[in-house]
Amino acid sequence: MCFRSESKWTDKTCSRHKHSFTQPCYVIIRGDLVKHMRTKNYRATKCEFCNSFIEAKFVDIIDLDCPVLEFEKTKFSFGFKDIMHIQTW
Repeated sequence: MCFRSESKWTDKTCSRHKHSFTQPCYVIIRGDLVKHMRTKNYRATKCEFCNSFIEAKFVDIIDLDCPVLEFEKTKFSFGFKDIMHIQTW
């Protein structure tokens, strides 16, 4: 399904493992205003072993009760293609 693949991201920088998506988190995607890509916030479920996430849903406001994964969008594309992990806080 097209929408399912657009709501997840897999961390390719870690060693191969069986994902355990158990940790609620927020995902911030920082866009480039010159390219007309604004910052977007999502609520998702993160793997406990890496920064991969699934079930990302758009939210207006984030609470700091969960980990926050910050990414930068490098190109204009749909979903979470071409994003780069910056930091986790």
